[in-house]
Amino acid sequence: MGLRASHTADVFLDDVRVPGHCLLGGKEKLDARLARVREGGSGAKGQAAMATFEVSRPTVGAQALGIARAAYEYALDYAGEREAFGRPIIENQSIAFALADLRTEIAAVRLLIWQAAWMARNGKTFDAGQGVRFSGL
Repeated sequence: MGLRASHTADVFLDDVRVPGHCLLGGKEKLDARLARVREGGSGAKGQAAMATFEVSRPTVGAQALGIARAAYEYALDYAGEREAFGRPIIENQSIAFALADLRTEIAAVRLLIWQAAWMARNGKTFDAGQGVRFSGL
């Protein structure tokens, strides 16, 4: 849906047997995880999905930021070229204010993405109740 740079596809491996020595993390880790799933249900699957989601957040945010920035630049060019009542529409306060608000939001999102990327890189978890302290930045 518009993310042509994101090459994603389904891969189905039916009836595939993987030798124990080829498993990532080893057979012991797999056995422990299977035991947890058998005991408690679907918690492990949900945790794995959330861990993947957490790691991909900065990338998804950066894609959305790029789309927003391109839309802003297009709107800015259009407002400078489009004329109404004999003058460019960018000279109307309401248009100029809307563009200024959009630019401010894009700058704020950019900083949030940098923060999320820093947190992911440094193994920090997001806790909405506590601020993030950057040491060494």
